Amino acid sequence: MTNLDETREEDEAARLKQGIQILGDLLAKAEGGVVSTKILRKELEAKEISAPKELIAQLKAYEPRGDTASGDSKFRHFGRSFYTKQKYDEEQKKREEDAAQAAAAGGNDEDDAASDEAQAGTAPERVERRHEEARLGTYVFPVLEEIYDDDASPDEYVFDVHSLRGGNGFENVDLLAVHWRSPALIEIVTVEVKLKFTSALVQQARNYTRFSERVWIALRVAAASTLDAALELQAHDPLLFEHVVDIGLGILGCHRGPGRGGSYDVFPIHWPRKNSIDPLARAEFVRRYRTQLERGRAAAPPARSYPIR
Repeated sequence: MTNLDETREEDEAARLKQGIQILGDLLAKAEGGVVSTKILRKELEAKEISAPKELIAQLKAYEPRGDTASGDSKFRHFGRSFYTKQKYDEEQKKREEDAAQAAAAGGNDEDDAASDEAQAGTAPERVERRHEEARLGTYVFPVLEEIYDDDASPDEYVFDVHSLRGGNGFENVDLLAVHWRSPALIEIVTVEVKLKFTSALVQQARNYTRFSERVWIALRVAAASTLDAALELQAHDPLLFEHVVDIGLGILGCHRGPGRGGSYDVFPIHWPRKNSIDPLARAEFVRRYRTQLERGRAAAPPARSYPIR
């Protein structure tokens, strides 16, 4: 290693240490023990820290050592926010409770008539599957928040709409996100959540490409890493996996922890490609999900009509 390389490593380490300190100070002052990435970025810019976006990405990936002297045990990251350890533990417990409630509420199995997977198994098995899919969706939600967090984003830009069944099985998405890439470039992202990698899942998700710029499928995998999960799906059905990649669907792998009610670790396996939108299909989609899209500032309120006098 050259002296120049050593100097760069030292500079990076010093910058990371400074970022940890700034984040720790913000968390100490924050009401509720939560600091958003937007607030952190503004603070880094105010202190003239170079490349604040890259530093935030490092802080997200950073594994606290538990060394109270360095201050790095004071924060945890999840979704689009940083938390104190105490608040993080509280949020984790709440997420588990939300997941349990979602599983208890489940979904309407009749709305899955478009899926041949829904026809397999006994009625109790189908109900249990729908409950687990609903629970899985609560773990996908914050990952979408993190992926599509942007400076231009409104307060709400990810929505769980699995219980809103306004169309047929090929139109009812499970999760919906609005990606504000800039104030002038806004994309709609949709997600279909299933437990198994099947042709019915891919067929359903492919239909979403008519009305949303990017589409993900989220499904349970046994592997705990991106590469191993990709190899797992490829081995399960090589032609189907190749088809998913060819048509540009994204894949979110969901690895469940130990136990029947274990939490899920969600990670991208393949990133979605931008689709060409069918204007008529898009207009119908906006009609069905207008409430959420208005909150995400991706749709304007409908124009008022006045009687002709």
